[in-house]
Amino acid sequence: MPQSGVVPLASSASLPGPAPVASGLPPLRPITMPMLPHTIGPERVTAAQHDPGASAPQVPLATIRSIPLPPVEPSRRAGLAALGLAPIQPGQPLRSLPVVEQPRLPPATPQPPVAAAAPAVASLPVPRPISYAPVPIPAQPSLMRPAPSAPQVAAAPLPPPLPVATVPPPLPVATLPPPLPVATLPPPLPVATLPPPLPVASQPVAPLPVGPLPVAAAPLPVPATAPAAALPPALPSSAPMAAAPMAAAPMAAAAGSPTSAGPLAPAAPAGPAASGPGKPTDSIMIASFNIQVFGESKLAKPQVVDVLTKVVRQFDIVAVQEVRAKSDSVVPTFVSKINADGSRYQFVIGPRLGRTVSKEQYTFIYDSNRIELDPSSVGTLPNPGDKFHRPPLRARFRVRTNPPEAGFSFWLVDIHTDPDEVPQEVDALADAFVSMRSFRPDEDDVIVLGDLNAGPPQFGRIKQIPGIGWAVSGVTTNTRRSKTYDNLIFDRTVTTEYTGRWGVLDLQDTFHIPLDKALEVSDHNPVWAAFSPWEARQMAGQTAPPR
Repeated sequence: MPQSGVVPLASSASLPGPAPVASGLPPLRPITMPMLPHTIGPERVTAAQHDPGASAPQVPLATIRSIPLPPVEPSRRAGLAALGLAPIQPGQPLRSLPVVEQPRLPPATPQPPVAAAAPAVASLPVPRPISYAPVPIPAQPSLMRPAPSAPQVAAAPLPPPLPVATVPPPLPVATLPPPLPVATLPPPLPVATLPPPLPVASQPVAPLPVGPLPVAAAPLPVPATAPAAALPPALPSSAPMAAAPMAAAPMAAAAGSPTSAGPLAPAAPAGPAASGPGKPTDSIMIASFNIQVFGESKLAKPQVVDVLTKVVRQFDIVAVQEVRAKSDSVVPTFVSKINADGSRYQFVIGPRLGRTVSKEQYTFIYDSNRIELDPSSVGTLPNPGDKFHRPPLRARFRVRTNPPEAGFSFWLVDIHTDPDEVPQEVDALADAFVSMRSFRPDEDDVIVLGDLNAGPPQFGRIKQIPGIGWAVSGVTTNTRRSKTYDNLIFDRTVTTEYTGRWGVLDLQDTFHIPLDKALEVSDHNPVWAAFSPWEARQMAGQTAPPR
């Protein structure tokens, strides 16, 4: 029986060694840890006292002495008594706990080694130790200062080269309009074929007025009816256009003209011979026709060309606007088709004009059997201040009569105004009209005709010219029959050769075609006016001055 107050401890020699590990490795040897004597109190406990049969030497173990406890409070004492526990009295030694002897484990039976489950592990080479050489430390680190080096400046990255595709290609030469060749104008007529020169007027030319143009006087009254003898013969029944009645004409025939002087005397000079069906022998027919975008594509349509040729053959002179062709052969080819029936039409054409790449040309097509051209008079009007988008084309003509000097001579000024600049160009046209009257001292008859893109209410300063008048009034001139754009303008007090007859050749009614077919020809209808073939001065008894 162990002594009271002493806890027996098992000797380290009595503890069994660890069981061998079944991994093929050698078993670990048990390590005996002797207990050094620790003096806690006056009493000692030895292994011999705990187990007298032990063969190990008696090694003093730890000694436990009684530890005095503090007195228990009365409240806790009553609680312990209720639990059947006696409080420990102050100074009372602790009782020793019964020691339960540990059963001895049988010695472990050695097991055969088990093969490794993963032979790959056993085959791995043993890593070799890595040795590191010590880094020598300089004896005087303060002296080991690095030499100052120049700062390295990083080179700026160069921008990538521009791709070739980003550079716009140069404009092709074909985009620029070609220069006008000299050959665009028809060669002048040979001198031998020209008629005798027109006589020069003997009376002095009145100077141009200075200052603003005066306001035109009110138109002369037109009688509702006129004697039959005072009017020239009506157009033959085969004529495709109807003559406008005298009451609808915007101006009356001046006194002394053939339309108001009664029948011609037997000694009157011979007029022009009829050159085609529908042409009267006692008057000439002057027309204006905007052949919309007249070029290669329109000339390639036989049904369109057939209508155009029939239109031109009805008149003695046709002022054409909007010739828009790249080739110089369009107008000559068209005239050759007109002459396919035996006619003898000729033409004169101006240069390509316009501020944009879309250039236009003016041309006069005339019946050389009845009309003659003064080649030296052909030209484009000056354009100071760039007021005209397409400056007008001028030319001087004369009716072939016998004697030649008795024929009616006149200026024609062909114009196509820009729809966006109508007020400016119409006012500039008034200045051009005044300057043309004094361009030659032997010619005072000026007829401005073309597509003005304006009706009489929009004529602006033109209406301020004294005696000015126009042929077409109160009717539409475009193919859709909605606008009045085309006209013939002249001084009614000077150009007394005007017979008072005018008209609009309606393409739908004349050729019996629907609107869509008429629009293939043009979006404008031709307009025309009739004039006496004889010069008014000669008919009034004036004598032509010597040449």
